[in-house]
Amino acid sequence: MSFSVDNSGKVYILGKNYFEKKDESVGRKPNYNFKILILESDKQTPSELTIDLEDKFLIDVNIEPMENGQIVCAGAYSEKVDATKVEVFIIWQLIR
Repeated sequence: MSFSVDNSGKVYILGKNYFEKKDESVGRKPNYNFKILILESDKQTPSELTIDLEDKFLIDVNIEPMENGQIVCAGAYSEKVDATKVEVFIIWQLIR
């Protein structure tokens, strides 16, 4: 969905991860979460972070790596897949 590169050259890739077939919901629960893959030149395998607000439907997610090693993650969610009411969230994620 999107990517970002920090000053040290780490690449952050944000993507939507479906658990089953590509449907937004299974029953009344989200059928997906968002993942951040972190690629570093000195590691063969990317690190992975999961963005999951349990039973809430994430509508839009954006990430921004900070100089202090944290990732700011912000976006919008709703309580239902076809909701008219939308809430906002912000997460600070400390990474190694």
